[in-house]
Amino acid sequence: MTIINYTLVTGGLGYIASHTIPLIEGRVVIVDNCSNSNIDTLKGINALVRDEPVDFYHVDLTDAEQLAKFFDEFHNDGHNKRQITRVLHFAGLKSVSDSLAEPELYYDHNVKATVNLLDQIRRFRQIETLVFASSAAVYGAAQSPISESIKCIPTTPYGATKLKVETILREFASSYPTVNIGMLRYFNPVGVHPSGLLGEQSKNLMPMVLKSLKEGKEMTVYDGIRDYVSVLDVARACMLVIQYLEYHRQANVFESWNLGSGQGLSVKEILELFKASTGVHVPYREAGKREGDVDVLISDITKAKAQLDWQPCVSLDQSFKDLWRWYTSQ
Repeated sequence: MTIINYTLVTGGLGYIASHTIPLIEGRVVIVDNCSNSNIDTLKGINALVRDEPVDFYHVDLTDAEQLAKFFDEFHNDGHNKRQITRVLHFAGLKSVSDSLAEPELYYDHNVKATVNLLDQIRRFRQIETLVFASSAAVYGAAQSPISESIKCIPTTPYGATKLKVETILREFASSYPTVNIGMLRYFNPVGVHPSGLLGEQSKNLMPMVLKSLKEGKEMTVYDGIRDYVSVLDVARACMLVIQYLEYHRQANVFESWNLGSGQGLSVKEILELFKASTGVHVPYREAGKREGDVDVLISDITKAKAQLDWQPCVSLDQSFKDLWRWYTSQ
């Protein structure tokens, strides 16, 4: 009987995950409940993947019984023997403002869902690589530029759930040393796939820019300096993390890496760069500081450069041009 190895991508129809999947070598299976993503994204992914079309299952990770049923049925399809050997865990909720309004919902979808996933990884011991999509929100109001060694004191329920998951993963790694774990602390990904086959529908900054243009309304601009990095560079970093974890397979790796540009910009500066790249002016009004936001959040990417040989390559200018081309083609 042929054994086929798969990479499981949770939340695979989401923004960062969908841009990452086309880079993965070998077979991929997605689980997603489509609560903050669109099934149409699967068409774009399958147009870009290198190998066989991606398998998709509508699964809610907060439903432990449903998740266990997926793992059982996937590994026992009655034909070829399929086994999941890697997990890229992107599933979860990610709005800072929404987490302030519904902290319990965020705990369920970010923390409890991860615990359910780890229960299945315990059952299927052939899984040796786990990559978790964490966030720079774990740092809270730490002094920038922020390195991975700084103490994490999140200021929002969203950041707190991400840090809680990191803590759970640390405990899991000590109990199950055969699973190497990498955590990606994203700052602010921007841009879309240059093919135009994948876009961004999230509540991030640039979709809000496009929404204000579509509706012909002024955009509300809040204070704060943030670190922006191309989603293409973030996806490439994820592949390098997989390589790092699998190269050090016997080392019981548990590591985190910042993924940012190392440079800070205000929203007003972003809008000026967007205008310079696309020729499009975005009307806006200033509204001070938003609840839960920190003043400055800039990455120190020294560790990613040293261990992964990674640094951003795609400029904001190119990211904005790709984004505008995608938007105007819709």
